[in-house]
Order: sequence, then C-alpha cells, then structure tokens
Amino acid sequence: MRANLPLLAAVSLLALAACSSQTTRWEKPQATAEAVAADMQDCRAQAQREAFRSFGLGGPWRYGYPYFGSPYYGAGGLFYEARLRNEQYFMENRLTAFCMQNKGYERVVVEQPQT
Repeated sequence: MRANLPLLAAVSLLALAACSSQTTRWEKPQATAEAVAADMQDCRAQAQREAFRSFGLGGPWRYGYPYFGSPYYGAGGLFYEARLRNEQYFMENRLTAFCMQNKGYERVVVEQPQT
C-alpha cells in the first residue's frame, strides 16, 4: 500500500487542480483589446529573453549535447534538462505577469456560466 501512496497523492492533486481551474485575463482601464494584445506580446518576448539568459543552453547542455565527463550525462541528464525547461517555463510566466502588472494591468477572473 505504501508504494501506491505517492501515485494516489499525485492523482488526487491533478483531480483537484482540474476542478479548480479558473480562466483569467488582463484588464486595464481604457485599454483596447489590441493594446492588451500588444502589451502581452511585448511582455512575453521580454520574459522569454530573460528566462533564456538564466536557463538556455547552459550547464552540461551548452553545445546541444552533454559532454561525457558530466554527471548529467545519460538518463540523469534528461531529468536535469527537463527540470531546467520546467523552471524556465514558470519563470517566463512569472516575468510576464510582473511586466503586465508594471504596465498597469490587473489580472481578473472571468466568470463562466454555470451549466
């Protein structure tokens, strides 16, 4: 039973996350849809550049493949790279949100009709 406990916890968290997902959007007084889209595109581009500086092509994957003397060579290297890409993705999202807030936007929850 103990071996199944982490699996049960992971499935429970995924089910809970699926039930509580909310749709949000960025709003700013007197901002048109085109202005919001342009600001979002600008913030995403800046966030991607900054996240790439922190996580892109660094460490053992500097030349596109791990060097043989690396402790990250082999299967461990794949986990290492996946973790870096995951952290890069979340950093991009945090930086995008920070940029939008600095431009005066506020994230609001979109109310979805009950079915």
